[in-house]
Amino acid sequence: RLGDEHEYTAISHSTLGWINSDSGDLDKASKSHQIAVDVCDRLDEINPTKQRVRVGLLVNEARRLRKTGQAHKEVAEEALGIAERIHRPVYEIQAARGLLA
Repeated sequence: RLGDEHEYTAISHSTLGWINSDSGDLDKASKSHQIAVDVCDRLDEINPTKQRVRVGLLVNEARRLRKTGQAHKEVAEEALGIAERIHRPVYEIQAARGLLA
């Protein structure tokens, strides 16, 4: 399907960013996140219906920002808005809401 390869690449880099953030390597986390964002932007051009990838990406980025003491609620709000609009599973919506608490 159109955009599948981009979707898998974005998910992989988003996950790497989350893992690197949890392990404390925030530089690698930031680089992985930026790659995932770039791929997501390209994915939006190819197949805008794949917004679910961006939800996970934003949740992971909000987690990284919170861990570094940076403002993260705006990113979490964006994730929540997309998740609710496209009817993502409850666990994704709860993850975004948890970052707003």
